[in-house]
Amino acid sequence: LNCDDNRDVFWAYVVKRSDIFGDPFKLAYDGKSTLFTVDKLHLKQVSEKADPEKFSFKTVRENKPSELSILMKFTGLVHLDFRNAEAGSLDEREKG
Repeated sequence: LNCDDNRDVFWAYVVKRSDIFGDPFKLAYDGKSTLFTVDKLHLKQVSEKADPEKFSFKTVRENKPSELSILMKFTGLVHLDFRNAEAGSLDEREKG
């Protein structure tokens, strides 16, 4: 799947599992493997040998649904501070 397909699958899964995700406007997904949230998700503890959840989804390019596996694991906290951010400014990686 490409990033666009991943996003379509992810947002369909968010709708299906609102018990986990809550408000979708508090989520940011990169289309690959990283999800940022404002609030803590309601996830069960996941072990290394956890079974992924099966999810059926039909992408734009396919005629029939595909069976997908989704496994989410909490990896850590990230603190983002936007107090000094300016609209339209480039981040530090894009300068110079």
